[in-house]
Formats: sequence, structure tokens, C-alpha cells
Amino acid sequence: MSVPVPMSSVPASLQASQLRVLERIAEGSPLRDTLGAVCEFIEDREPGITCAILLTDAAGMHTGVAAGASLPDDFLLALLGINISPPHVGSCCRALDTGEDVLVTDIAHDLRWSAPWRELNLAQGFRACRSVPVKNAAGEVLASIAVFGREVGHPGPASPELIEAAASLIDIAIERERADTERRALADREHSLLLAAARSNAHFRLLLDSATVLLGTHDPNEMLQGLFDRIAEHLELDAFFHFMPDDSGLQLRLCAYHGVSEDEAAHYARLAVGQSLSGVVARSLAPVVLNHIQQSTNPQALPAKQLGFRCGVSMPLITDGRLLGTLSFGSRRKDELSSDDLAFLDTISRYVTSACERLRLVSKLQDSDRRKDEFLATLAHELRNPLAPLRNGLHMLQVARDKPGIADKALAMMDRQLKQMVRLVDDLLDVSRISSGKITLCHSVFNLATALEQAVETCQPLLLGLNHRLATHLAPEPLMVHGDMARVSQVIANLLNNAAKYTPAGGLLEVWLERDGDEAAIRVRDNGIGIDADMLPKVFEMFSQANTAIDRSQGGMGIGLSLAQALVHLHGGSLHAHSDGAGLGSEFTIRLPVLEARPGQALDAQPGEATRVR
Repeated sequence: MSVPVPMSSVPASLQASQLRVLERIAEGSPLRDTLGAVCEFIEDREPGITCAILLTDAAGMHTGVAAGASLPDDFLLALLGINISPPHVGSCCRALDTGEDVLVTDIAHDLRWSAPWRELNLAQGFRACRSVPVKNAAGEVLASIAVFGREVGHPGPASPELIEAAASLIDIAIERERADTERRALADREHSLLLAAARSNAHFRLLLDSATVLLGTHDPNEMLQGLFDRIAEHLELDAFFHFMPDDSGLQLRLCAYHGVSEDEAAHYARLAVGQSLSGVVARSLAPVVLNHIQQSTNPQALPAKQLGFRCGVSMPLITDGRLLGTLSFGSRRKDELSSDDLAFLDTISRYVTSACERLRLVSKLQDSDRRKDEFLATLAHELRNPLAPLRNGLHMLQVARDKPGIADKALAMMDRQLKQMVRLVDDLLDVSRISSGKITLCHSVFNLATALEQAVETCQPLLLGLNHRLATHLAPEPLMVHGDMARVSQVIANLLNNAAKYTPAGGLLEVWLERDGDEAAIRVRDNGIGIDADMLPKVFEMFSQANTAIDRSQGGMGIGLSLAQALVHLHGGSLHAHSDGAGLGSEFTIRLPVLEARPGQALDAQPGEATRVR
């Protein structure tokens, strides 16, 4: 049945009642109430009949709204959620599905009705039913008007204009409801967009404030506290925790925190990677979110639960695939972090990562500048030391021209001081040549025992002067290598000098020369002052000195070990340091590729052609 019907075609007797229904529609009455008024409109015009109106749900698969002015609520409730597809349970579902009028003159004996549906209607005293589909202008079925009669036969209504008028009112009511729904949805969306824009603006202002803190602070703890103070209230946060990995990478240490007591923080001062929430994040390098913590049975949530948190998140701080630490936030005021909260905290974590990396690089540059300043001071000291004896020697030569004994003594002293200056300058030149890739190596095949012997001979004066004992342990067979024997001897001598310098007088130095698979290993061990764990990774850095006072007293510019490692690398080998800690001595190990000795081969080959390594 097509609708709407123009008011001019509706009998005047219906128009007044129709206008009353239209007024309810205009007032915005709920759709079910309006449809009930339409049912009342029909029943008033045709006494003796009962009317119901059924609408489909949004998907058009089931009944979704049921209304009736004189029908009990339990009956109307039973009409909801019924599948309108075949097999049809009754005439209304058939009308909604096919779009055709369905007339049932005897409900009790009509086989088109299912038993439950038949019993439901008979219990209300209904014996006949007519179901009329209501269509819009496009021919789409919107509803079904059910007219029930209490006698077997045609239930009515007798006036077709009445059904047409009712259908028109139903169409108008449905369109009004649809328009109101769209308007409310649009208003809700507009409200949501305004709220989102307000949140976005607030987040943007917070990010600007946070960036100011991160860029303007050079102390990491102060930086994180200032950052937290700015974002805590906005996100209802009560605590943060910042962990950083130790040098081993196996443990995390708590570097900064807020929102827990000192005793509580002390309990989490160190975590193994994989332990607790931050440890899991450090291992997986992925954020972990915990909502509804107080109701959670997740073992990861237990520490946060004990601290009274209701929700939290922990995020990794990663740069170039390397873990800088973790940053965690917790709230005792809400049970869940929203997607907006998490997106904002993710951005904050990225800011913190960049800031921490900036601080690390600044600290590294400052440390490099400090070590260069110390190196320049040491260099000035080292170069100045020989000048006074040289000046004194010249004076002795001037006043003792006729005294050969004094002159010879002065010349010997001046020669030693000049050699010391030459050694210092040579080391500086070697560093420069290696840095620029222009150092020249004179390759030959030689026995490492010979290089070791030369190194010991070079260091003999220093060892004797400090009353050190030196024990050497040589391999039973010759260990032949291909390289620059003078440079390898220089490296061994450097390690022996280093061991002597860092060992108190009367110490024990030991050297092992042995084969280890395809490599020759030279180990230099002492029982000296040892190396602190935090200093051990830095011993090969340029200008690095484990003990500046000792370095200056024994001579040295902090470039010896760096130079030694570079020379070993040029020979395809490696140089490593080991120490069990301060006061426990140290051990340096050189590893070089070893050659297989052929029968009749001389232990020492003649130097070959000089080659430049780049």
C-alpha cells in the first residue's frame, strides 16, 4: 500500500483525528507512543476491532517495534524479535516479508500460523486477523498494520480510506523518527568532534610544555619530574618509574620515580630483565598496558596491584634498536587508560627517548672534551719534562768543555731525553696515521717468540726500576705470524709498560705465549691495581686513563692502549682487557692469526716489502 495520502482525499470526518496524531508527531513524541495513537485512531473509527503495528529492525530481518493502544504489554513484548523470513510464524511476518495483504478468517484452523503464534492470539480472544503492509514512496515495506477481530470472518475495517490514512501517518512518524535519529547522531558526532578537538588542543599544549622541559633541562631526573608535573593531572596519573639497563644489559636499575615511598622504591631498585612489568617490557621491547589492575589475576600486575594502582602502562625507550630504558606510568584514580591517553603517552615516551639520547650524546661530548683537555695538559707535561734536563745538559757542556767525563754524562742524559721525546712524538704520529688510514706496515713472516723477546728487552729498564718480577711461559712450538714484527713488538711492549705502571713496586708480571686453535694468544697479566667495572669498557678509548695520578707519575698520554688495539686490528687480530675489579690485577690478551710452520722453515724470515694499510 503506497503512502502518503494527500489530506484532500481524506474524508473530513477523519481529518480532525488525523490532525491530532500529526500534532503528536510534530511534538516529537516517542515513535512507539505515536504508533499507539495511530492504533487508537483506527480503533476509534471502527469499534469492535483491535489494532497493532509492527516495524522491522534496522537490518530488516526481525520485528523491532510493536505498538498497540489496547493491547497488554506482555503481548506486545512477545511480538518483538521474530524472524520475518519463511517459514512465517503468522500473517504480520508474511506481510512484512512479501509486502502483500494477508487475510486470516479463522486463526484457530489456519495452517499458515505456527502453534505458539496461534495460541498467543487465541489467548487474547482473537479469531481473525488482517495484516496490511505499509510502504513508502519507494515501495519499501516499513511496517505492518494488524487488525484483529474477535469473530471468525473478515475482521475489517470496512473503510479503505481509514487504512490509507493510518498508513500515511505511520510513514510520517517513521520518517520523523529517522530524521530525529539522524539529527541526534549528527549532534552527538559534532559534540564528540568538539570534545576531541578540545582534547587535541589540550594535548598539543601539553606536548609543547613537555618539549620545553625536555629541551631546557640537562638533569635526567629533574627533566622527568618536571614532565610528570605537567601531565599528571590532565591524565589522572599518580606515579612514574624510569628504569635503565646496567652495563651487562641483564638488569634494570631504578633511576627516577614519583608517587611511591622510598621504602617501596627501594624494593624495586633493581629488576632482572623479564621480571615485573618494566622487566617484561625491557625484554620484549614492546609496551604493556594494564587496565582494571585491582581485579586482575595477571602475575605481571601484582606489584602494581600491591602499590594500589588501578591502571598503568610501561613503554620501552628505544633508539636505533638499542634499549635506553623503560618509562612507566600508574593511576590510582581510574581503572582504564583510554586510547587517547595511550597515544599521548606514546608520544611523550618518544620525546623522552630523544631527550635521553640527547643528554647521553652531550655527556659523551663533554667527557670527550674533558679527556682531550686532560690529554693536552698531560702532553704539555710530558714534552716539558725532557726540556729541563736538555737545558741542564747544554749548560754542563758549556762549562765542562775540558772535562770529558762530565761531557759524556751530559750527552748520555740528553740522548735519553731526546729518545723519550721522539717516542712521544712517534706515538702521536702513529695515532694520526691510523686515523687517516696511512700507516705503513712492513710485512714478514716471523716467530712471535722473537717479537716477545724484543718487547721484554725494551721494557727491561722500567721493570728493573720498579723491582718487578717477570715470568714468561712460551709455547713449545714456534708460532709463526704474518705481519710487521716491529709493530707487534711495540704492542707487547706497550702492554708490559702498562702492566708495570699500574702495579706497585715489587709486583709480579706474567706473559703467556700459546696456541688457541687457529690463533696465537699472548696474555699479559699483572697483580696491580686492577680496573673498575665501569672503566673496563673504556680502557681502549682515545685519551682514556684509568688513574691520572699514576699516569702522570710514570709518563703516558692515554693513547697507548688505543694505539695498541688499532695496530692489532690492522694485523687481523683482537685485543681484549679483563679485570675482576679494583685491587685484583688485570689481564690483556692479544690474538693473531697463526701460520702453519713448514718443515725446514726458518723461525725468522727477512722483512718483506713495506705495504700501506688503508
